[in-house]
Amino acid sequence: MYIGCRCDALAQRCCSLSGLCDPAPSVDGAAKTNTPRTVEERKRTPPGTEKEIDAMSFKLSRDKVVVKASRKWKEFGGECSFGDRDSVETFSSSTMECRPFKDQSYDKALAEQEVSIQSVPDVNNVAAQTNQEIPRNNIVQYQPQDLQEDFVKEVLTSEELCSFLGTVKSWYTYALQQNEVMDLFEDDFENLAEEEDHSGHKSITNIMEYQSFSDLLYSKGKMVSAIDWMPGKHGVLAAACSESKSFDERLQISGKPSNSYVLIWSFSDPIYPQIILESPSDVFSLSFNPTTPTIVAGGCYNGQVILWDISAAEEQMGKYEKDNVKDFQKDKDEERRKKAPKVNFSLLSSISKSHTAIVSDLHWVPGIQVLEDAQKIVRQYSQETYILVSIAADGKIIFWDTSPKKHLDIDLEPLDDAKSAELASEKYRWNPVLQIDLMASKTPQRQLGVLKIVLLSDSSFACGNESGDLLEGDINTLDRSNVVKSISECHNGQVRSLQRSPFFEDIILSVDVWTFALWRIGFKKPIFVSRSVEGYLTTGCWSPSRPGVIYIGSIDGSIEVWDLIDHSHQPSLTASIGSCQVTSMEFCLASPRLLAVGDIQGVLHIMEIPRRLQRTNYKEKALMQKFFERQEAWVNNVEGRATERAKQASIRQKEESYNEEREKQLARCCWDDEMEAKYQQYESECRQKFRVSVSYTQCETAQS
Repeated sequence: MYIGCRCDALAQRCCSLSGLCDPAPSVDGAAKTNTPRTVEERKRTPPGTEKEIDAMSFKLSRDKVVVKASRKWKEFGGECSFGDRDSVETFSSSTMECRPFKDQSYDKALAEQEVSIQSVPDVNNVAAQTNQEIPRNNIVQYQPQDLQEDFVKEVLTSEELCSFLGTVKSWYTYALQQNEVMDLFEDDFENLAEEEDHSGHKSITNIMEYQSFSDLLYSKGKMVSAIDWMPGKHGVLAAACSESKSFDERLQISGKPSNSYVLIWSFSDPIYPQIILESPSDVFSLSFNPTTPTIVAGGCYNGQVILWDISAAEEQMGKYEKDNVKDFQKDKDEERRKKAPKVNFSLLSSISKSHTAIVSDLHWVPGIQVLEDAQKIVRQYSQETYILVSIAADGKIIFWDTSPKKHLDIDLEPLDDAKSAELASEKYRWNPVLQIDLMASKTPQRQLGVLKIVLLSDSSFACGNESGDLLEGDINTLDRSNVVKSISECHNGQVRSLQRSPFFEDIILSVDVWTFALWRIGFKKPIFVSRSVEGYLTTGCWSPSRPGVIYIGSIDGSIEVWDLIDHSHQPSLTASIGSCQVTSMEFCLASPRLLAVGDIQGVLHIMEIPRRLQRTNYKEKALMQKFFERQEAWVNNVEGRATERAKQASIRQKEESYNEEREKQLARCCWDDEMEAKYQQYESECRQKFRVSVSYTQCETAQS
């Protein structure tokens, strides 16, 4: 800015000296005069910019060096001859003025190091202690503030309130109608209908195998007789492996020592089992404790009930997998199989107090207590589950108590060896707390061979027996000989599966050899019976996420999916699991998309259910409730018509018997010849008289 001002001042000064800049005319219009102006020189005070510019500019410190090169004229324009030459020869020749050499500066390598600097304040350990006060029980009671009755009556009878209600009547009437028509608390996004058109994609419409488990040592050649998922852990389940032999084959090898195993599998290792449970006999029923998943109960072939505690083995296995994952993967097969802990039973029921047949079903019963003195069941709210119920074909329902107070450790240090052996055997005796013998009320000597049981309430139950009947009874009844209240006949074979609906507490599913049926508790007839299949049915279960879907396993290795809302006369989907018989089936309640299926070859299949069979359809529960009501009304109608037809049949039978008796009486009448001759004579006389009277009448008519 200073340089520009200076240039303007110099230009003005030059113009004034050359006379180009004329003075301004006078105010009174006088003639211009050419008198030159005098310029006064003033001393300028530079601000310092010139010094800065002078310091930044380059200046010569010496005179320039002049170099003059010359060449003779005759040397210009000469002939040239070029050729190839090695670079090494060129570098080593005398013509190379600057030969290559090794520069030592490039041999030095710079080392890098990561250095971090952090400013951390000093930390001091300081302890603080507060005095604990004695806890006290405080009770707070409050009462709502109500209006006085006179004031309320005055407000309700006031004209202002009546006029207000009359004004907004149309509004709240419309709101009340909306509340009756639609559900305000219903989640519309959850009830969105599934798309039916999936372009035939198999993973969406079919049941696919997610994983399979099989062990060459413990499960090969055996059948998976029972399956149960471990509560609280994803992808962990137990499978009981039993010999698939007939009674005659088992009778030939009876008396020989043999071991049976229950394998606990995990999705993390599909080849080798995580824990192996040992049993003295084949296990045909299995169940995890719902509140203490480390307790496993099983029902044996010889009628005993067995109990395992896998808490120590689970901790050992979890610690081993966490610390030695790499070594575990590098181990050989046999060494790896040996590292799976084997767990021996913790409790085994006394054989004299156990069942005399195969324990076909076994369940944990939470929230109850068995009174041994009164021999009855009462409700007890507890966080732990200790009561176990088992059932077998010998007609007995036995309750077992697994609480620690029932199984205290016994001192095994007596004086003599005989007493020691007696106490040692007493340690492993597990006796039941309640035993119920089921007998038919009409024939008390006949035992009912029950196979499956469903507990309906604290003391009421429903059972399926070998004859295909459904039994309902009450354990707390005073008359022990009348425990069974009703027996309903339906199936033509043994009941192989009995399960309560997870959505309807009064609906039970029963599966026999050829059909499956739906029962309503308190109704003596099944409300729905399926058609008979060509093969044999082996098991069945409800869908945990769809109220109207049922899964049925068959002997040909397939699973039939029955959607009762879609089709009630045929299965909606048939999935092939394998080429051998399906023996057991169990859903994972934590993940309804996983279904465990066991076959007769010892392979445990984990099937993945498609999405359209997982999510509940819109108002499916209400539709199934109406379906059950229609079926019940239809059964009542059929029974009513059957009664009416029976009455009509009895009336027709009476009429037919009366007619037959009359014909027999007429047939017994005897006619002799004398009476026949008299009858013929009398008939001829009557005809002769009739002819004479007719002719006489005609003559009189002619004369007149």
